[in-house]
Amino acid sequence: MNYTITNPKGIDKELQKIQNSLYDGLDWGNLNVYGRVYKNQSTDKGLVPEVYLGANEYKDAFLDDTKTATICFIEDEKHTTENGIYYFCDVKIVVMVNLLKSKPTITHRADTEVQLDVIKQAQKNGMFTVTGIEKGIANVFKGFNIQGVLLTDMQPFHVFAITGTLKYKINC
Repeated sequence: MNYTITNPKGIDKELQKIQNSLYDGLDWGNLNVYGRVYKNQSTDKGLVPEVYLGANEYKDAFLDDTKTATICFIEDEKHTTENGIYYFCDVKIVVMVNLLKSKPTITHRADTEVQLDVIKQAQKNGMFTVTGIEKGIANVFKGFNIQGVLLTDMQPFHVFAITGTLKYKINC
């Protein structure tokens, strides 16, 4: 399912373009694609990554293993501008994927293939410049409580992020 927001503004507008491209362009089967991750404080778990579902509902951003993949975005807390119109922010496109479900005809660990699929879709948005790849749940979700989800980075699962800089305009 593609969890979009109505009438997005600013950074959400550009992220949703990438989100839609990923949802429509990846032929991996049953996906959950979300917008931005919110850094919410839990009384018993500390800082947890949560995504907005709509109707004031949130859920953790981790892989739903009944799906082929879960995709979301983590923005850096620092947004810069040179002219007050366009802003720049480092963004991670976070992907948690079951490699056997996403690439069933490939007999080896298809981590590179899924990374290339995501890069191809992300580069369709001219406002996002790819700067690298992060691997492993501890790196991708650095700063968040990941207890209980450490095993999601073992075969057949792969957790990675395409890192880059997003240019967006504040809608006045």
